[in-house]
Amino acid sequence: MGITDNFIKSRFKIASLMHQVLHQRCPMYLSDLVEFNSVGTQRRLRSTTTRAAVVRRTRTQFGRRAFAVLGPDIWNALPPAIRTVAPQTLTLLSGVR
Repeated sequence: MGITDNFIKSRFKIASLMHQVLHQRCPMYLSDLVEFNSVGTQRRLRSTTTRAAVVRRTRTQFGRRAFAVLGPDIWNALPPAIRTVAPQTLTLLSGVR
């Protein structure tokens, strides 16, 4: 196992945690750290329909490693087609392996 394999695995785990946060299937302390763009805003933004997460600003590089910052950053880097997948679809796909 190389460094890139571990890097990809860790990014996948964070993205799957973000999906659980979006669909409220995670512990409350994780969902408190992440905020998604709300659909109920007055302006019609593209980020509200693609389920984009709000990325918090940090002053240090060390702060960028926190789940509250890195999770939304990885989530927003995913294509919108993957971000809008229903949780039932992912459950079905997990059994395909």
